[in-house]
Amino acid sequence: CTKSIDSVIRNNLIYNNTGHGIRFANGTLTITGNTLYGNGLDQIRGPAEGELTISNNIVVNGVKSGIEVSNGGINISTYNLVWGNATGNWVGLPMGTGDFSLDPLLVDPDGADNLLGGVNGADDRFQLGTSPASPAFDSGSAAATTFAFSDGSTQADRTSRIDNVLDGTSSDGAMVNLGFHYAATLPSLDS
Repeated sequence: CTKSIDSVIRNNLIYNNTGHGIRFANGTLTITGNTLYGNGLDQIRGPAEGELTISNNIVVNGVKSGIEVSNGGINISTYNLVWGNATGNWVGLPMGTGDFSLDPLLVDPDGADNLLGGVNGADDRFQLGTSPASPAFDSGSAAATTFAFSDGSTQADRTSRIDNVLDGTSSDGAMVNLGFHYAATLPSLDS
C-alpha cells in the first residue's frame, strides 16, 4: 500500500517482500492485527503527512526498521510486539501504550524446508507457539469479540495459535492475541 485515504489494513500476513511490508504516503490509515516478518525495507513506513494508527500487530525480523515514520504526520503505535528488526524497532516515534519488544515465539516461519515464502511458502508457519507460551497471547487492546470483519465474523472466530484454539475462548483468554489470525480449522466428521 503506497497511497491511502481513510483505509484499514487488517489481518494480513505480510512477509519476505524485497521492499516495504506496508508503505503509507498520506490520508488516514489504520494498520491492525497483522503479522509482518522479514521484509526487505522498513516493515511499516509511515507518512510525512496524514494520520497513521498502528495497533495489535506483530512486526519482527525486518532487514531494516520495524516501524519507521517521518516527521510531520500524526503517528500512533499501541499494543504492538515489535522485535528483532535490524536498524531499530520504533524509529521516529516512541513506543506507545501496550507496545513491547520480545520474541513472539512464532512456530516455524521458514517451514520445514527452511525457505521463506515463494513457491515453497506452503509450509511456512506463523502461528504463535504454546510451549513456551507466546508473549503475544492476550496482549491486544480489547476483547477478541470486538474486532469485526465485513462478513460479520470476529477475531474470536479465528485462531493465531498452533493448537487452533479460537481467540477469546476460555482456554485462550478474552483479550485479542496480536498479529494475523488464520481461519479456524473445523474438526473432521467421522462417517
